[in-house]
Amino acid sequence: MKKKIDHHHFKSIYSTNTWALQNTATFDREAITIITTEEQSAGRGRLNRVWESPAGMNLYITFGLFVDEGQINVSNIPQILALATAEVIHELGIEAQLKWPNDIVIGGKKVGGILCETRPIGDQRFIAVGLGLNINMSDEVIQEAVPNATSLLIESGQKHHYDSIKILLEERFLDSLSTFMDEGFDRFCEAFRAKIYKPKIFHFHHQDQVTKGEFESLNSDGSLTLLLDSGEKKTYHYGEII
Repeated sequence: MKKKIDHHHFKSIYSTNTWALQNTATFDREAITIITTEEQSAGRGRLNRVWESPAGMNLYITFGLFVDEGQINVSNIPQILALATAEVIHELGIEAQLKWPNDIVIGGKKVGGILCETRPIGDQRFIAVGLGLNINMSDEVIQEAVPNATSLLIESGQKHHYDSIKILLEERFLDSLSTFMDEGFDRFCEAFRAKIYKPKIFHFHHQDQVTKGEFESLNSDGSLTLLLDSGEKKTYHYGEII
């Protein structure tokens, strides 16, 4: 699946995902639309959380694509983007891990987050998968904005070139997305397992309930199996490790 790429770049915008969802009707259905900005005034993360998006420090990018209803497991697409991001970070000499389902962490601290939203369009579904990656935020800015986070600058001790990372990420994700569309998530499962963040015991948030458990396995469809305190093994397709 090699598709035409349409780029939209903004100096500042409220949210790349929101803009994509608002302008879906104008996009070429045969293309992949990429929206980037240098600053977001209303950046969003999962579960309606605010994503701090200061100007000129980080990468804010949304990939938009159309798929036929039922063609793929949409929940795997943010996992493919998370894995691509971790691999790009590795190329920069920094080791990142994946906190299920699709956060990118370094030493347990969040460096990147992904928000996937969809909208039905006729007989197709539009998918907007957005990434916020902390690149050049200083420790002072991080501590003020999101204390339990980190950045590539903090982890490496040096500034990184925004455009280089953006280009690397686009190439890696689009190649991986093409393979995923042809072969499914099974092709990426071992690579995802190798990078997964596994705290010994943790709390898991699912459907307004918090459960204590241990990591048991990442399954071939991208779902997570936990060993609960009760001794029961339970598989989840969505939720959040706290």
